Parts: sequence; C-alpha cells; structure tokens
Amino acid sequence: MIGAEAVVTPVAPAASAPIARANDRPPFEVGDRFVGYYYCAQGRTDLTLEITALDGDAIVADFAFDFPGGAGRPPAAGRFVTRGRFDRAKRSLEMQQEIWIDQPPGYVMVDLVGTLSPSGAYRGSVVGPDCSSFSLQAPPSRPPPK
Repeated sequence: MIGAEAVVTPVAPAASAPIARANDRPPFEVGDRFVGYYYCAQGRTDLTLEITALDGDAIVADFAFDFPGGAGRPPAAGRFVTRGRFDRAKRSLEMQQEIWIDQPPGYVMVDLVGTLSPSGAYRGSVVGPDCSSFSLQAPPSRPPPK
C-alpha cells in the first residue's frame, strides 16, 4: 500500500504557538476610518480617510471630503483613492493621490504627509495648491496603531 510507511510528525497544539506582540499587529485594519478636517483654498473641509486595502505597511484608502460652503464658495463633496506606506520607526504616513472616484468641479486631488501619534491622531501637511494642514483621529472602536 502506498504511503503505509509514512512518518507522521506531531504538531504542537495551537495553545503553545507564540503569542504576537502588540507591535507585531498591522498598524491599520481594512475598514478603519480616520475622521477630521483639512485646510485648503476653500477653507476648513471635513475629511474621512477610510482604509480599503493593506499589504504589510502599504495602504490604500479613500479620501472623502465634504466642504459645507462659505466665504462665497458653494458646498462640495468628493472622493478619490490614495496610496501610501506607514513607516513604523518614524511613525510617518505619506498618502499620495491616485484616481478620482467623484470629482466636484474646480477641485484637485492632494497628498497627505504626517505622523501618527500613539493615541491614534494622524496630523501633518496637505500637499496641494493653497493647502496647509490636516488633523484626523483614529477610530475609537479599537486601540490606536502601534
């Protein structure tokens, strides 16, 4: 009979497997939503950055913005895809514009360059015409990224 003399190697039970350290877990999870605002020419604009795909520290996210209107500018909302990489050592995250999903007239895509605090705040600079800063907060439903 073929295979009758096969040697079976015992496998250790799952309970004896090494336990992952907190900083071994991915810094983000698909579905995480970082919520806050950014400043560009139109003024303060609400922003939600939702993680849509991960590959190690490489991140794809939807950049969804909503400007309520003001200072002679009409309300506008839009969304585009961004892609970036999280540097664990520096706790930095640079998100670069990729493609529009919903582009309102007169708006351009922007990049985000910032750092992630231990509390889950993602803050930094908006790279784009007449833009300055942004401030986002990690979802409260899970511990902040390590």
